[in-house]
Amino acid sequence: MLWPDRECGSTGGSDGGQTASLEALHPWQRALRRARYAYAKPLILPGAILDDGCGRGEGISWLTGQGSPTCVCAIDASHTAIDAARAGADKADEINFLVANALDLPFSEDTFDNVLCFEVIEHVRQPLRLLEEVDRVLAPGGRAFLSTPNGLRNFGNPLHVSPFTPREFEAAIAQRWSDYRILGLRPATIPLSLSMHILRLGMYLKTTFRLRRGRSLVPRAVLGGAGTNASIPLGQQQFDCRGVSFSRDALASCECLYSVITKRQ
Repeated sequence: MLWPDRECGSTGGSDGGQTASLEALHPWQRALRRARYAYAKPLILPGAILDDGCGRGEGISWLTGQGSPTCVCAIDASHTAIDAARAGADKADEINFLVANALDLPFSEDTFDNVLCFEVIEHVRQPLRLLEEVDRVLAPGGRAFLSTPNGLRNFGNPLHVSPFTPREFEAAIAQRWSDYRILGLRPATIPLSLSMHILRLGMYLKTTFRLRRGRSLVPRAVLGGAGTNASIPLGQQQFDCRGVSFSRDALASCECLYSVITKRQ
């Protein structure tokens, strides 16, 4: 398998042994996973946290170990992933791991002050429904962190049923929220074989053809998108985190798209 972007999928998954071997072959993918949580850490608000699509729970376990949040829940659709998360968490008693569907979260409205949803939206056939659920459980004034691979540079992963281009990702975010920031993630080095470059070119051409035929993942009228709002205190335009660069520039060439959202009061 050539696509190690999910630890144990929210919409399907792989066993821990296979994932571990893939991480050994692709350390830059592992760096991306860690950087998503590390970047969110100083922006996490006091209160309850939901990790929506936690995989094996390595990210949320690390984040929980950095502080003392009021309540931490982590969900994944994979029983295998949740079992591995419970077994591997350093502070398993501080995290409520649940098997649940990201399109139908088992929580009341306004439950969480923070929602993390990394590398999940591309795996579901109703991506806008996923965003609707994130918004529903996020309390007013709360903060959401979302990421997805850049659809213009995707490997052609057959598990990515809803790959987003930068424009589509921002349009989907802007359709529901007005206070957000879109960033691009770039690992310091990405060693790729010739076959990987060919796959990338094929995916780029496939995505371009899809857009030219008017088959966007978000309503065409929304594709213009609202401009990113500058009220979120993210500091400098570019930030290096664990060997990964976060930047607002040249999103078309980044490996992964990352959004930080604040829900209006």
